[in-house]
Amino acid sequence: GTPPPQLAASRAGAIQPAADPLIGAVAAAGPFLNFSLDVAGLANAVLEEVEELGPRYGSDDVGGNRTVVIDYSSPNVAKLMHVGHIRSTIIGQSLYNIFKFLGYNVVGDNHLGDWGKQFGMNIAAIVRWGRPDGEGEEALAQIDKLYAQYANMAKTDPALDDEARAWSLKLEQGDPTARDLWQSMVDLTLSANQRNYDRLGVHIDHNYGESFYEPMLAGVIQEALDKQVAYRDEGGAVVVDLGSSLPTFLLQRSDGGTLYHTRDVATILFRLKEFDPAQILYVVGMPQELHFRQLFALVRAMGYAQDVELEHIKFGTIFDQHGQSLSTRRGNMIYLADLLNDAHQRK
Repeated sequence: GTPPPQLAASRAGAIQPAADPLIGAVAAAGPFLNFSLDVAGLANAVLEEVEELGPRYGSDDVGGNRTVVIDYSSPNVAKLMHVGHIRSTIIGQSLYNIFKFLGYNVVGDNHLGDWGKQFGMNIAAIVRWGRPDGEGEEALAQIDKLYAQYANMAKTDPALDDEARAWSLKLEQGDPTARDLWQSMVDLTLSANQRNYDRLGVHIDHNYGESFYEPMLAGVIQEALDKQVAYRDEGGAVVVDLGSSLPTFLLQRSDGGTLYHTRDVATILFRLKEFDPAQILYVVGMPQELHFRQLFALVRAMGYAQDVELEHIKFGTIFDQHGQSLSTRRGNMIYLADLLNDAHQRK
């Protein structure tokens, strides 16, 4: 029942700026009550807090030490890191830093692509033409060229594709030659990639590649069958059918080989047991959206991660000036080391 100008005036008189170092002045303007900050007082308060908290200035404990697993960077073994990898790497590291600053226990995992048919093709190419010379990115570039050469030949020669698939299966079955060549590619890649991470100020806690989960895959497949979220078809493949909202997909090929879904289910089960996370974030490009929808649905259909947030952090695709996606075969690939060198020269 008080007229607004009168109320504003009485409040302005009741507030004493001296009582709060951040208030510079208070004045009534008709029905409005206007405040101004004491800039010097604000500056002093901020500087005192910065001096008191140091590097923790601006941080919070909202995370309550809950665990967040962030899956990021994740380049393929036996491939040079290219400009596309910088997005997952930098977005992932930024999220890692932010969550850690907010009081979460953060686990960064570089889920290396070090398993699957492509390594059958790499191994077949090396067996056919020999190991590359040199070290580091030079040797990786040679392996990449051998892979591209073999892949192009396989397009017109199905026998080469069968040979690559056979080497992939040998790798899974522990063939000594396959494992030796594969391990040399893993070691070479980790060493070359670390130089890029060091230049970018990126720190990742674990490098659990897809191969790490190989001993768990048979159990994943059997559990999916036992829980009747998958079935074995007439050809021997294990098929997952989660209903009409998602396309069917395979957990195991008819020749016994495993796939990305198989390894990714095992990865989630390992992370749930090892880290007990509240969240698992996947910093992966938009083209993999369907894959993650299927993966998350399968894991939950198996009875896991009911109270865990599984989230795909999506980003788009980098194209060249002609609107083409970057590809070694097209000859328009921009490698990460070259990009960083160029940026350093222009700084």
